[in-house]
Amino acid sequence: MSHNIQLQHIPHPLVCITFIVSLCFYYFYAPPPFGFPDVPWHLAAGDLILATGQIPRVDPWSHTAGDFQWYNISWLWDCFISLIVKAFGLEGLYVVMVILYALLLALVMQTLRSR
Repeated sequence: MSHNIQLQHIPHPLVCITFIVSLCFYYFYAPPPFGFPDVPWHLAAGDLILATGQIPRVDPWSHTAGDFQWYNISWLWDCFISLIVKAFGLEGLYVVMVILYALLLALVMQTLRSR
């Protein structure tokens, strides 16, 4: 029985280079996650959702909206980054975000190559 590596599952070198270069660039030159004012809010929302086990129906941090219906459309992302921070801290969140950005660019490169 032959143990051949199927070359169709190995990414093209250009895709790998795109991932590595963008990973290094984002890690060393991207602003930290808390440079964006929404990140602490998303972390707080994720913490609240994980603590209560439900998505809030009203905005708990708004002092003017009252009982107005509120839709948190990013609840899954909020929970994800909350879990990352609990497990790995803020540096871990930074690393995960950098990896996701680099993977996105590599995926774009792979898509462009296949066309």
